[in-house]
Amino acid sequence: MIEPNNGNPPTTSADKYTGAIILRTRPHTYKRVVRLLSEGVPAIRIAEIGGANVERKIGKASVRDAIIGTGVAIDKILALTGQMPVTTQIAVIQRADA
Repeated sequence: MIEPNNGNPPTTSADKYTGAIILRTRPHTYKRVVRLLSEGVPAIRIAEIGGANVERKIGKASVRDAIIGTGVAIDKILALTGQMPVTTQIAVIQRADA
């Protein structure tokens, strides 16, 4: 039997995420997150604030952008809470007479 990652537990994006991208691309948001953390606000509450912001803005987006934005938001909340995304399995069934 082959062990994934040579027997080490799988890493998640939460294990690798440092916030450097936010600092580089959205310094105002980064400063606000740092301020909230320094005030003792838990990461899950900060994720909820971010989710509310996405929810407020998503209504003005196109359907395509709304779908992408929703998926990204879900992935980030899962990463912040240390949860793994649910894997979807798809079965392809071919008819015998096809």
